[in-house]
Amino acid sequence: MVEKLELKRTDVKTIFRAANEFTAVWIKGWVWFGTHYIRGFIGTVFSAAIFYFLAQFIGPASSPHLQAYKGDYVSYVILGIGFNPLMFKCLGLFQAVFWWGEAAGRMEIYMTEPGGIKGFTLANLIQRILGASSFFILYLLVGIFFFGINVHGDVLTAFITLALACFALTCIGMIGAGSYVCLNIRDRTNPLMWISNILVGIVSGVYFPPEILPEPIRNIGLIFPQTYALEAGRLALIGGYGLADPTIQRDIIILLLYIAVFLPLGVLVIRRAFRKLEREGFLSRW
Repeated sequence: MVEKLELKRTDVKTIFRAANEFTAVWIKGWVWFGTHYIRGFIGTVFSAAIFYFLAQFIGPASSPHLQAYKGDYVSYVILGIGFNPLMFKCLGLFQAVFWWGEAAGRMEIYMTEPGGIKGFTLANLIQRILGASSFFILYLLVGIFFFGINVHGDVLTAFITLALACFALTCIGMIGAGSYVCLNIRDRTNPLMWISNILVGIVSGVYFPPEILPEPIRNIGLIFPQTYALEAGRLALIGGYGLADPTIQRDIIILLLYIAVFLPLGVLVIRRAFRKLEREGFLSRW
C-alpha cells in the first residue's frame, strides 16, 4: 500500500526562482568541468570530417535528387546530422529528467525544496536545452569554418521550422514521459524514442534524400515531424527559400498541427505525472 503524502503547493514565482538557482549551479559545473566539452568539441570535428569525406565520395550520385538544395550533398548531410540529435534530445527531454532524478536520488531532496519537483524539472529542461543547443551551434560552426557548408540562405525561416519541430517533439515526449510515471513503469525503455532512433535516420532524410527510397518506406517518414523540419530547414539554409515558398509553408502548417494535437495531450499527461510524483514519490530512490 503506497502511503499518500501531502501534495506540495507552490507558486510560479518560487518555481522560476528555484529553476534559476539550479541552472546557475549547473552553469558553474559546466565551466568547471570544461574538459568534458573540449572532448565533445573534438568528437564533433571528427564526426563532421567523416561525413564530409563520405559526402565527397557519394555526393555526385545523389546530385539528381538534390536540385532544390543546389546539388550540395556536403551541406545536406552535415545539416541533417546537426539537426537530428537536437530534435531527438527534445523528444526525450522530460524522460531524461525523470530518469536522472530517480537514478541520482534527487527526487526526495527536491520534494522538500520550495520549488518542488516542478522547479527541479524546469531547471533540468533549461539545462538540457542549453547543452543541446550549444553543441548544435558548435556543430554548425565546425561545418561552416572547417568544411565550408553553405548556410547563406534564410536563417530565420530555418530557425522557425526547427523551433516548431523541437516544440512538437517535446509535446510528444511529454506523453511518453508522463506515461512512464502514470503507469508505474520501472523499465527505462521509451518506445517513442526507440522507434524514432531506429526509423528517423532512414525515412526522414537525415543522411540521404528520401526520394531514393521505395514509396512504401518513404511514406513512413511522413509520420515523423523530423521529416518536415529537415526538409524546410535545408530548403531555407541551402536553397535560400523563405516563408513564401509553398513547400516550407506546408511543412510549417504540418508542424503546427502536431503541436495543436499533442500539446494539450502532453500537458494533460504530464500534469497527472507531477501529481503522482508529489503524492506518492514514485521516482524516489528508496
